[in-house]
Amino acid sequence: MTYRAAIVGRAATTALGADLVSTWAEFAAGHSAMAPWPSSVGWEGGPPWCARIVDPHDGPEEDPTLRMLGRHGAWLDLVARRAHEEAGLRALAREDVGLYVALGMVDSPPEELAPAVLASLDANGAFDLERFYAGGFRAMHPLWPLSMLGNVAAGQVAIGLDIRGDNIVLASDACAGTRALAEALRALETGVVRAALAGGAAEPVSEASLARRRFGGRLRAPERGFPDVVSGPGEGAAALALEAPGSAAARGAPILGWLTAVVTELGSEPHDAAGRACLAALAAGGLAPAELDLLVLCGDLPLPGGRSLLRGPPSSGAGGLLGVLLAAGARPRFVSLGGALGDLLGAGPALGAALALEMFAAGRPPAARTTRVEIVGAAAPERAPTRALVCNLGADGHVGALLVEAPACAS
Repeated sequence: MTYRAAIVGRAATTALGADLVSTWAEFAAGHSAMAPWPSSVGWEGGPPWCARIVDPHDGPEEDPTLRMLGRHGAWLDLVARRAHEEAGLRALAREDVGLYVALGMVDSPPEELAPAVLASLDANGAFDLERFYAGGFRAMHPLWPLSMLGNVAAGQVAIGLDIRGDNIVLASDACAGTRALAEALRALETGVVRAALAGGAAEPVSEASLARRRFGGRLRAPERGFPDVVSGPGEGAAALALEAPGSAAARGAPILGWLTAVVTELGSEPHDAAGRACLAALAAGGLAPAELDLLVLCGDLPLPGGRSLLRGPPSSGAGGLLGVLLAAGARPRFVSLGGALGDLLGAGPALGAALALEMFAAGRPPAARTTRVEIVGAAAPERAPTRALVCNLGADGHVGALLVEAPACAS
């Protein structure tokens, strides 16, 4: 029998909205948070586009402890608290709740490091490493190094919520978010925990993080005629509260949906690996490809040779992941998150799952600019969606796929 984890809570904060409700409202209306980076200096062909969170939400950044952990640590704390509260997980023993998250890198703002740099300059105004270690480093906050450690941020979240089950932190890329959900699903299935918070937070967009993506070939200029579909870096966090079905039923927790399968694949051709991951996730859920309603792509990022994960080579027609699914008999409606919210790295999979639940509740995917790829071949069915694959591509070539289902699918 297929094991399904009950989704009993979800939360998100993104550049489109301070919470999941406002994010979904803006996304469903076809709005986009993508905008050019403020400075054009140093960027060939114009500044990259990104989706940034402009205003702090609910004041987590004002907490001195969280501020030391970086903006993404504050976002993670925010969504974890909200998902935990919606799910009512305080009703469970604290040892029965786990935390599985993916966190982006911390790029310290200049004001954090500038005093130490200034204190380490020699007589000619050049940075002197010996002066830095002789005392210049003391101008930094003594807890600053902790901001570089993702497990410290996750540990702070666990302490704040009194979670004493498994606590696992994974690296920053998109598939780390998939693996966090996979670890949570496995822990629930094997009885390691009764409930789990799982998700992630993207690293804040900065000159340094943009440079990393550029060197990795992960930035691209707006497509001519389609500036709203650019998938550049995004900011935000998302979390799902998952629970063993028997535990949720015993305490009468409302079930919002099901996380049925999580699969990762690696291959030299990412769209082939994505196709294998998606088909494997459907098989794990006991579904035929024709039963798939939605394909939610966290970000249609560029690949070498002008290809994309979804379409493959520009001249391939229904190539790429889309071609693999069509050949297998799937006719899903396609929804891209990247053109509106940006690539949210480790937060993307949980956000895609949370938005899929919103689409199930609405009875349809967004019918605006966010749904931007026409299905080639037979028309997608017009039935209300109940099953979705959430697919994402990591920088190292790993591809992840989640199978998310509506509440009635397990009956």
